[in-house]
Amino acid sequence: QSYDLILCDLHDGNRQPAVNDKQFLSNLCQRLSDTGVVSMNLFGAKDSYELVALLQWVRQQLPHTVLLKPPRSQNMVLLASRQPLPNMPELRRRADAVHQHSGLALHDYLDCWQTLPFPT
Repeated sequence: QSYDLILCDLHDGNRQPAVNDKQFLSNLCQRLSDTGVVSMNLFGAKDSYELVALLQWVRQQLPHTVLLKPPRSQNMVLLASRQPLPNMPELRRRADAVHQHSGLALHDYLDCWQTLPFPT
C-alpha cells in the first residue's frame, strides 16, 4: 500500500534516531505514492553535518525538497516529493482559501518556505 502523505515526527524528546536510519528512510520512501509528499520534523539533528547528510540521502530518493523553519518554533520541517511541489503563487492562493474557510492563517509559514535547488 502507498500513501499520498506521510507525516514523520518521531523525536524522543531530544533527537529523532529513526530519521537517521537509512533502512527506515528507505521503507518510508517505498511507501510513498508517486505523487506523494513526506513531511518530516528534523528537530534534534546533532549538527549541520548530520542534517546535510540526511538531506543528501533523502534528495536521492525524493529530489523536490523544501525546508520550513516555522515561526516561534524550534522545529525544522522537510517536505519532500518525487514530483515538483506547488509554486509560491499557488500556495498563497491555497492559503487564502484555507484562511477564508477556517480562519487559519498560513502565510507566516509560507514566508519561511525555502526551496532547495534541484540536485544535479
